[in-house]
Amino acid sequence: MRLFVQFSPQVQSLLAFLVVVLLLAAVAIYIVALRKGELKPRPISWIGWTLIMGISLYSQVTEKGWQWNQIGLALSVAGCVVVAILSLKHGIIQFGDWICLALGMICVVIYLESKDAWTTTLVAILADLLIALPTQHNAYKDPLSEKSYAWHFGAAAYLVNSIDCAGYDPIYAAPPIYLLLMNSSMVLLTSRKRRFVPVH
Repeated sequence: MRLFVQFSPQVQSLLAFLVVVLLLAAVAIYIVALRKGELKPRPISWIGWTLIMGISLYSQVTEKGWQWNQIGLALSVAGCVVVAILSLKHGIIQFGDWICLALGMICVVIYLESKDAWTTTLVAILADLLIALPTQHNAYKDPLSEKSYAWHFGAAAYLVNSIDCAGYDPIYAAPPIYLLLMNSSMVLLTSRKRRFVPVH
């Protein structure tokens, strides 16, 4: 029994198009700020995100075939590739980032060993969360290092993407719902004002 009624093909196409527009805007905004040197991202995190989301997308397409509501995830993979390349020049790499990447590689091994789409999808989400920790820590310690309206557009895109998954197998909704939460957390973290301790 489905909890939600599937949207008509016309509505699904409209929602998918809106997701694409929002994500393109998010990627463009982030890349422009990155090229200007306004951001100091964590390159290893972006490389890890590329791998993890790529795995999730591949597992979904392999198990269920291509669906329009996966376009947001596919565009995210492409965007992460571009940002990862650019952030190698402007970003910061710390030892802990390599640990996160190693965890991502462990997920690749688990993915290769598992034939169950839910297992690979949930492992991918968990790995993505771990890989996101350096970036979130960056935003917590120095909000300006990640402050960008790209996170707002990303959250809006994945909200629409999650809505577009209504009526489908829940496996399609899991990644966009997680990414909605991830982008929303970055909006909150980068909206904070740094607290300066007065010097006496």
